Amino acid sequence: MSTTAVHPPRRHTAARRLASVLASVAMVLGLAATAVVAPSVVAPQAGDQASAAVYNCGCPASAYTMYDRWDALNWPSGASWRQIGTNRWLYGGAVHYNRERQLPTGASYREYDAQVYSRHGQSRGAKRIVINVSTYAGWYTPNHYTDFYRM
Repeated sequence: MSTTAVHPPRRHTAARRLASVLASVAMVLGLAATAVVAPSVVAPQAGDQASAAVYNCGCPASAYTMYDRWDALNWPSGASWRQIGTNRWLYGGAVHYNRERQLPTGASYREYDAQVYSRHGQSRGAKRIVINVSTYAGWYTPNHYTDFYRM
């Protein structure tokens, strides 16, 4: 008597292929969505900007809120603490000398802290907004002048 191996019928082969294709499509779409939603970093342009990290996007909403606060105060000059409410203080107005030459040259700049403090004289963080005093063009730096983000 001869024996032949009997294999069980392959079921759902088409369904497995379809699931595999759909999983691949989902992965590609997920990566594409990440690329669209995630902020992109734009390298500095040649010209009057130095080769430092100056980006054209990436500012958090809080940076724009602080820009508006300082704008409402008419961009005061002279470094000092300013009280804006009970237990709410701002510090800013000092000259930013652009020693790192990360911002366009030939302009005058002032720096303003990009956060509100709970008391006068509090230890200041690293977040700053730097303003061109002629044009009011602004740059945000979250790490004390290492990287700048054009506002």
